[in-house]
Amino acid sequence: MTNSRSKDLCSQLFKWLEILPLQSQYIFSVLLFVVKSKDLFSTNQEIHNINTRSNINLHFPVCNLTLLQKGAYFSGIKLYNHLPPRIKSLSNEIKLFKPAFKRFLYTHSFYSVDECLEHSYNQESPFLNNKQLNWNYNCKEHNYMFYT
Repeated sequence: MTNSRSKDLCSQLFKWLEILPLQSQYIFSVLLFVVKSKDLFSTNQEIHNINTRSNINLHFPVCNLTLLQKGAYFSGIKLYNHLPPRIKSLSNEIKLFKPAFKRFLYTHSFYSVDECLEHSYNQESPFLNNKQLNWNYNCKEHNYMFYT
């Protein structure tokens, strides 16, 4: 199918074939839960009135149980707060967020949640540059594509 050798890295093939590794699928599912269930979460802006750069981030509730801190609720908050601002700004529109975030995961192809959380978004990333984010919506295929 891809004419690849057995010792070729699958990460590049996954990117090329647009297949999400299992952990990237988990990240996608957890963040989709967070975006669809925003009423279960509170933002930092709702907690205090101080205008900070992290006021649009989700607020971590106070919890001392490790079991809860390692669960999907806390993981979702951590992952959401670590999203690039361009994708985070689309979280109010599920039809725009879903394909943009999926494209982001195809591009980066994370193999662990920690790898996603350690990823830094630099100026090379097409998600954080200063150019305007343009959307091209193809109604026939229902395929969202974005480019800068």
